[in-house]
Amino acid sequence: CLLFPAFFLIVQKQPLKIYPCKTMSLGIPRLLKTSLNIGWLSLMTLVLTGASRTFAADEVIHYQRLISFGSITNDGWQPWCPLIEGSDGALYGTNYNGGSTNYGAVFKLNKDGSDYSLLHHFGDSAADGRKPQGGLIEASDGFLYGTTEAGGSHGSGTIFRMLSDGSAYTVMHSFVSSEGTGPLAALVEGSDGVLYGTASEGGADAWSGTVFAINKDGGNFRVLHRFGPSSTTDGSLPVSSLLEGSD
Repeated sequence: CLLFPAFFLIVQKQPLKIYPCKTMSLGIPRLLKTSLNIGWLSLMTLVLTGASRTFAADEVIHYQRLISFGSITNDGWQPWCPLIEGSDGALYGTNYNGGSTNYGAVFKLNKDGSDYSLLHHFGDSAADGRKPQGGLIEASDGFLYGTTEAGGSHGSGTIFRMLSDGSAYTVMHSFVSSEGTGPLAALVEGSDGVLYGTASEGGADAWSGTVFAINKDGGNFRVLHRFGPSSTTDGSLPVSSLLEGSD
């Protein structure tokens, strides 16, 4: 089962390849779930069967719309991030817009589309995060962790966590400019149990971005690298997640 963002399939071969949705190259039957970022949005399921070959879009078998966002009061909409499958088998995701305050929401549903619910409405307090653009992760402690692009005590974004039923929601950290602002990517949990991420702006010159780390209890937030002016060859504006290599 592969989870992927709108308009692309991630096909796990050697090496890993990314294909646009116009054609889908698959070696075995797979269940693919995606969110479509078009107008009032939907989650859909594509079930692909057959021998190893390339499937044209019109050959896809068993299309199923799981849910249409906007179908309930104060629903979220515009899901920009990949879904994750939790250890309980449910699917979790975020909406950039919508919710009770129009600052986005966290949602949950079963893989057959049932039991759709909103776990959190962002912006329901002055210090809460707003506009989640990075996806969620489920860490080794069973909590869901994520970031918001805006909001927080300083208006520059947040790191948050919650349990899979929406309880124990906590803003773990509110960014200030020197630490980085506007985190746009999902966090990763390192083999040391620490969470790592990127902030797209802020840092040394207020716009080049940073790499940061934070413990899962919210303690020991630290900036690992500030992109930009210290080197004429350094990068800037990181918008993607990190990965921990085998080394």
